[in-house]
Amino acid sequence: MPSEIPNVIEMQKKSSWQTLEARVSTVQCPVGKVPIRRHEAIVDDRIYPKTGGNMTFTPKHEYAEAYTNAGHKLYGTKATINVWDPMVEDRENEASISQIWLTSGDFETNDLNTIEVGWQVCPGLYNDSKPRLFVYWTGDGYKTSGGYNLQKPGFIQTSNNIVLGGAISPISSFGGTQYEITILVWKDSKMINWWLSLGSDNSIVGYWPAEIFTSLADHASTVDWGGEIVDSHKFGRHTKTQMGSGHFPEEGFKKASYFRNLEFVDNNNSLQKIQQFRLVAEGIYYKIKNLHTDEWGTHFFYGGPGFSHMHSGISSRYGSYRDRIVVLHGGWSLFEKGTAGEILLRLTYKAYVEEEEDEKTNVKAINAYASDDEMPDSEELGSFVRNENFQGIVSSEAGDSPDDPVSFKAGLDSRSQLEDPSIGSESNTGVSDSENIGSGSGDDGGISRLDVL
Repeated sequence: MPSEIPNVIEMQKKSSWQTLEARVSTVQCPVGKVPIRRHEAIVDDRIYPKTGGNMTFTPKHEYAEAYTNAGHKLYGTKATINVWDPMVEDRENEASISQIWLTSGDFETNDLNTIEVGWQVCPGLYNDSKPRLFVYWTGDGYKTSGGYNLQKPGFIQTSNNIVLGGAISPISSFGGTQYEITILVWKDSKMINWWLSLGSDNSIVGYWPAEIFTSLADHASTVDWGGEIVDSHKFGRHTKTQMGSGHFPEEGFKKASYFRNLEFVDNNNSLQKIQQFRLVAEGIYYKIKNLHTDEWGTHFFYGGPGFSHMHSGISSRYGSYRDRIVVLHGGWSLFEKGTAGEILLRLTYKAYVEEEEDEKTNVKAINAYASDDEMPDSEELGSFVRNENFQGIVSSEAGDSPDDPVSFKAGLDSRSQLEDPSIGSESNTGVSDSENIGSGSGDDGGISRLDVL
């Protein structure tokens, strides 16, 4: 067990945004044994993920992430992530991942060291589309060392009930209850190993021994948080694989994925709030937006739908607002002070204008929800409707049938991947992997193993 857990400097304040804690897969093993999934990934090549025998395309990894290399040594990080089940289009070769990275070293010189933890949907590894808990590490830039979960020597599990690669449940619902997991990774200054705990009660999972690393043996130089997808390019276009909830960050709480209460561990083994970080989002299909509140501290929303018909022939600037404009074809039923069509139009205008401001001023935060007081006046709104770009959006929508219902729910370069707790039985209070349990033993840090199928 670790000699100490990082000190909490400031308690988190209660938020009006209500969330619940998700559960990871658990199986109660005898003392001295740990649960292990028998069916782990066959391939762990982080540069070229598992592919079919006749694969002629090169997978690409895309990210929407925040990172800090604060100019000083980093000894760990803590964050809370909500859990979703994003759609993965190419089930054999693609994945959708939400995770934390602690890194040191350089990829180009083959001494990149990483510790990675989070959840992933990766049908090619787990034969299903459930979000699953995973850990990963590499000591040489994903060349030969490292691997997922317990498939190779490296991470040493001490918990006799948490299933690495196990499913996480319940999952968040669009517009409904948000379920999340809290991850803490830190360097034990006395025992020099990197430890992992989960949940608000800091349930200890296990540790990465310092000796498996080179540049990460003492401290991390960078911490990243965010989403990652693998695009196999199998279909001659960008993948439809979703990141996070499958919705853009502008949609906000209950609709988009988030990381909240970002903290790092300093050289005094104390948790400190992240004050500054940088944002990176590649391409037009996935985005990231950061915010700060007293309750959630430094946090950000991220994700996106991947390729969809909204991106064919329409500028990416308008992609995330398309469905709101389509609704205008549905009629003008009364709704409080205005018609439903008018209100949806004004919300689209609000988002459009703020997107324009982002491009001009590099604003890092956005309030995607507009009150009546913030709405444009009629003259301003009319000018927008007559705007050439707006008319272009409406005309591009005209090809769709006005009677078609509109859905508001959006349909690896890899650094990591995950699994499901609901393998045996599933409930709101936890999941058992009982039907997948086998027996086995081995020596890994002095603890025998109990195989889980």
